[in-house]
Amino acid sequence: MTIETPNLRLGVDVGGTNTDAALLSPENKVVGSAKVGTTADVLTGIEHAVRAALQQAQASPEQVVLSSFGTTHFVNALTQRKGLARVAVLRLCGPATRALPPFVDIPDELREILQGPFHLLAGGFEFDGGEVISDIDEPSVRRALREVVAGGIPSVVVSGVFSPVNSSQEDRVHEILQDELRRMSRETGVEQQMHITLSHQIGQLGLLERENAAILNAALRPLAAHAVPAMQQALASIGIQGELFLTSNDGTLMSATAAKQMPIATLQSGPVNSLRGAAFLSGATDAVVLDIGGTTTDVGVLVHSLPRPAALDVSLCGVRTNFQMPDVISIGLGGGSLVQWTDDDKQQCTVGPQSVGYQLPTRALAAGGDVCTATDVAVVLHRMRFGSIDKAVAGLEPSAAQQAWDYIQDRLEKCVDLLKTSPGDVPVIVVGGGAALCGDSLPGAAQVSRPPHAEVANAIGAAIPQVSGVVDGVFRMGADAQHRTAVLQDAERAASAKATAAGADLATCQVVSREEVPLAYLPGGVTRVRVRVVGDLAAASATPALPPVGFATGQEDSPVEALREETCTADAGDQAGTSNLFMTPWSHEPPAKAQDMSDQQEGAGERLSWQPQVDAEGAWLLSRQDLDALAIGTGVLGTGGGGSPAKARLKVLQEMSRGKVVRVIAPAAVPPDSLVVELSGMGAPTVGIEKLDSHQTEAAARACAETGAGTLFALISGEIGGGNGLEPLSVGPRMGLPVVDGDFMGRAFPELQMDTRAIAGIRQTPAALADEKGNVVMVERAVSPVWLEQLLRPVCTAMGCSAGYAAAPISGAQLRRVVVPHTLSLAWHLGRAVLSARASKADSVAAVAAEGGGRLLFQGKVVDVRRTTAAGFACGEVQMEGLGPFQGRVLRINIQNENLVARLDGQVVASVPDLICCLETHDGRPVQTEELRYGLRLSVVGLPAHPLLRTPEALAVVGPAAFGYADVPYMPLGHYKGVQPIPAAASQVVAPAGMTERPRWHVCQLHSKLLTAMS
Repeated sequence: MTIETPNLRLGVDVGGTNTDAALLSPENKVVGSAKVGTTADVLTGIEHAVRAALQQAQASPEQVVLSSFGTTHFVNALTQRKGLARVAVLRLCGPATRALPPFVDIPDELREILQGPFHLLAGGFEFDGGEVISDIDEPSVRRALREVVAGGIPSVVVSGVFSPVNSSQEDRVHEILQDELRRMSRETGVEQQMHITLSHQIGQLGLLERENAAILNAALRPLAAHAVPAMQQALASIGIQGELFLTSNDGTLMSATAAKQMPIATLQSGPVNSLRGAAFLSGATDAVVLDIGGTTTDVGVLVHSLPRPAALDVSLCGVRTNFQMPDVISIGLGGGSLVQWTDDDKQQCTVGPQSVGYQLPTRALAAGGDVCTATDVAVVLHRMRFGSIDKAVAGLEPSAAQQAWDYIQDRLEKCVDLLKTSPGDVPVIVVGGGAALCGDSLPGAAQVSRPPHAEVANAIGAAIPQVSGVVDGVFRMGADAQHRTAVLQDAERAASAKATAAGADLATCQVVSREEVPLAYLPGGVTRVRVRVVGDLAAASATPALPPVGFATGQEDSPVEALREETCTADAGDQAGTSNLFMTPWSHEPPAKAQDMSDQQEGAGERLSWQPQVDAEGAWLLSRQDLDALAIGTGVLGTGGGGSPAKARLKVLQEMSRGKVVRVIAPAAVPPDSLVVELSGMGAPTVGIEKLDSHQTEAAARACAETGAGTLFALISGEIGGGNGLEPLSVGPRMGLPVVDGDFMGRAFPELQMDTRAIAGIRQTPAALADEKGNVVMVERAVSPVWLEQLLRPVCTAMGCSAGYAAAPISGAQLRRVVVPHTLSLAWHLGRAVLSARASKADSVAAVAAEGGGRLLFQGKVVDVRRTTAAGFACGEVQMEGLGPFQGRVLRINIQNENLVARLDGQVVASVPDLICCLETHDGRPVQTEELRYGLRLSVVGLPAHPLLRTPEALAVVGPAAFGYADVPYMPLGHYKGVQPIPAAASQVVAPAGMTERPRWHVCQLHSKLLTAMS
């Protein structure tokens, strides 16, 4: 029967094994579909699939008014390092962010391909987007562009501090760049072109992560300018003239024009297409979806018929990014997966991750080949029709096939259990060409369904015409509910406006997610708000899919012919596009070079075997491996607070890359009369991830050093937990000073009076606070530590809620009386335990509990997070439902920047000052309180606090009652284990080699202010 309707929608999904196409009518009925093998040149497979779908529907190409593609083209470019352009970066930051320049967080191998010049220019906003860090300097922008053009760089990123909150400076610089390009074109008589990427259009709050994502996007822009028109021309060659869209990472569509500008937004189009297709075919709104392909199985979760977004940042090719991605895990299991036996009796086997990929029709046993695949298992057990069952049975006995089948079902069950967020059974929808590999039931599944057309669900998902808009910003919510409601309505309207700008029908726009995260230490209810709106695509026009005449690709070949030269990686298949690209519980990044600045760790053997280096004088000389361990360990000791160690780690790596030596000494190595300065960062962690450091902690330390009457011998962290635990390690080499192995909290606490020197009555003043602009404010004297906190906190807010803090120098004799000793050593032991457990496939969480002398308190999934602000602190409660041995039980944790009190089924199981540490269950990564979100799978470990924090005097300041929990008696969580120190406690160490002469530090270049509180 011939289809008469002129309004068909075409969906195409290109995978490593198969290319699928589906045609949908205006009534959302599947009228034609096809699945063909992916060809070595991608476009031929697309043409075959589209023609086959048209033939099945008995439709003509002219009836297609909208086409949408899910493609692995840009994923493959990143993983294979092919077709990537060099990128320049113009960062609008003023005096801020200088400690961490662009490209610092990208692995060396990729940086060598991508890095062009970067410029740190005037600009940037403070946290609320209302006050500028500095105004744009237009001449410097124009000069920077000319340098970029002279270097032959085709792509540039404009990245401004807090641009997601206020994009006006990035937009203005975009205008300046375009104007300067036109001016240069007139001067030279040659048209000057540049691909310009604005960071606020790519990622969310978090400058480095957003900038990284923008750099990857910019590197793909020239390829996208070539590939997208090729797709358009391929459709035109078939006779399809309708509009072309590509599927974005959130499951909605983006126009061809938008895809050329933001190709990075298509990287996860394959898995999200399957999720959207499963929802469409089954009618389910909330379910777990298994998409079993030829090489991999992608597992995701539907929430209100849309893919659930990932809870944490995503690493792409070792590059940390923060644009929205779906919560999808991928395992090497599909129809082409190899079945390998681990014993001669064929009683134990593994299936995958190796796969024959698109060679399945010739290499499988059932096809007459000589390789046993998962498809052969299903054929032998009469669960799938493929090839010849006699040929399959000849090479695989039914009993052996049953063993392999059980293995496959066990892996699928674990995937479902990992992603579901409640202890009850959930609906499971199975789609994909390998859907027959899932049985009719699975433990944990309320039901297992395979809807009609499940084999082409991904292509159907690509044809669903919806678009989205997202707002992520910082707002002042005020004190009353009416003002808060008005702010949220404004954010929702802004997100709807973005959706309609992308092509949505305003009448169909709906808010599908909204998240509010109060920012710590900020007055006025300052809150980070993220709103996502989805709407149906407005009626599609019949605009031709061909690019405009004269479209400049910069290539001699036509877009189609050049794209045909691109080949897919047949044997790697989807593994290349998923397992090596995205960090999931079962995927692994390629090892980075030892000197990489990025967030990569060394190879497994090195992680297990390295030992810290201690010199002849007893000082611990930090290596990169040591720093990797410390970054994890300080995160654990942060108990959810202290700021992320990731940025502090990068700052230390910067100093190491300059040849600086980072030295850590024992507390006993400090002579009694020599002085040590305590330092840390101060402010809201959410501000710190955007307005990066410019060495203001060093400025504060130098100011305090001037107040001391003796010789400044070393630095020490105020708190070991979080990024502050690593802060002295980047300042010490710059000042020529070692760092003491210890701190004054043994963890992280939110206020200055909560450290052991203050509890012991040792003065913290004169204390200094410094910002990135050069301001240094000193409190000469405060009547109490509480008053010091109250005086400096509003100053910190005036400085943009991000400042460096240093306290009065303390003598070596005083230090040994009040220091929590060897906490850097403790952090190292904790981090090394995690790294070693990961390398040996052991339990990372158990390793933390054992190394810290603690125990596992709970294991489960986050099902609710409630947040409020009180007195400037981020307070709230997280609720988790148990998994494994804690099935059916509930844990609630009260938070105030850090985790304070944990109640299991209503009974207190841990409280401050003991450490309540939330770790990702699968790899032991510590999770901060601001990262806590619905769906996270966490393990909670309790570690005993140091005895200095358990005295009556200390408990009055850091015990439960000090945080408002007068009804919670402190019950010690076991005995403090003690630490094996790394630096030697050698009393004969007078000074590290080469540091016998101590310089005096001058701060005359700083614009200082003096704030004095007289006692």
